[in-house]
Amino acid sequence: MNNTATIEELKVKFPKSLGITSAVSNSGEYTPDKRNPLDHFINYSGVLTKLIQEAGTVTANYASDLFISWEGLLKEAEKRMDSQNDFEITTFFGFRENGVDGPEYISIKLSSPEIYGSPYISIFRLNMSANFSIDDKGEKRYDVSLALTQVYRREIYAPIYTGTNKNGSEITGYLLFDASGAYLLPRDSFIKRIKKDSYSGAELSEMKLYSVDPGTIRRA
Repeated sequence: MNNTATIEELKVKFPKSLGITSAVSNSGEYTPDKRNPLDHFINYSGVLTKLIQEAGTVTANYASDLFISWEGLLKEAEKRMDSQNDFEITTFFGFRENGVDGPEYISIKLSSPEIYGSPYISIFRLNMSANFSIDDKGEKRYDVSLALTQVYRREIYAPIYTGTNKNGSEITGYLLFDASGAYLLPRDSFIKRIKKDSYSGAELSEMKLYSVDPGTIRRA
């Protein structure tokens, strides 16, 4: 699936203790003898849903790259299960504006900032553990658990300003100028704003709250 040295390098760089978000976990049982695909047995919907949501939020193009890494993970797990031994797999998903990378590409891009800059908006670490057992009837099974944690999130660095809106209220936030005027936006609105060229309807009404007189803007 991935170079072991690469995985170990990323595990050191992004330990589970770095978790920015609470872990999303799934678990289930898998019976190797039935030779059905792993996803017929293990409910990993919570983990995969989180990854899909992240791709939809931060990746503008090639978000489907996510499934290349995901399918690779499932194939590696099924291969390991042929050994009938306990095992653990750790992998990483790196989300960029133009794609989703697995461990190999994450390592390459992070090791060459002079070429790639800081391409990742967020990185998630996924840990899978599988414990093998044989029950009283001689049936073999794996108890599988998955835990997904965000271990990196790129922050938006910008100075904070204050200003006065048309209602005479003081607004504090990130400064944004566009053709329609000057805005001081709270963090969440700032992130949404830079992803859109324009607002309409209810969004436009909300934006008016953050519109300020340019002459009143000053560093907070």
